[in-house]
Amino acid sequence: MVDTTLIQRKIALLQDRKRELQGYGITSLSDLQTKPYMEKAVEKVLQEMVEICLDIGKHIIADDNLRLPNDTRDTFAVLAESAVLSTTTAELMKKMAAFRNLIVHLYEKIDVVEVYNVYTNHLCDFDLVTKEVLAYLQRTNQSAP
Repeated sequence: MVDTTLIQRKIALLQDRKRELQGYGITSLSDLQTKPYMEKAVEKVLQEMVEICLDIGKHIIADDNLRLPNDTRDTFAVLAESAVLSTTTAELMKKMAAFRNLIVHLYEKIDVVEVYNVYTNHLCDFDLVTKEVLAYLQRTNQSAP
């Protein structure tokens, strides 16, 4: 059975990180281009948000004895196979995992335009993960709020 208290803590942390990003007040690409420290701050928080989602997924996979993922992106495929996430959300999060890998491993190749795109167009992807994980916990009678 999934440790719902742990998952709820992770979801709260994910929501806190999203609010933190929104509090940066970034209104245009030039905010990131002219303030390199801001770009790095956004990258770091986005990386943490993806890692939180991966942690949630890994806990569900372990606690529910699901197929072990082959890599970070496959974590979201496993969650889709088990109806924790929709296929659409899993695909979005696979892209986020690839973005996270770029930040962590190929940091010299990060494009500020891509960072801005994720910031402006994909923060809502994390809301989908939250909604779908909580719905999964409710469906499986694991005391989701």
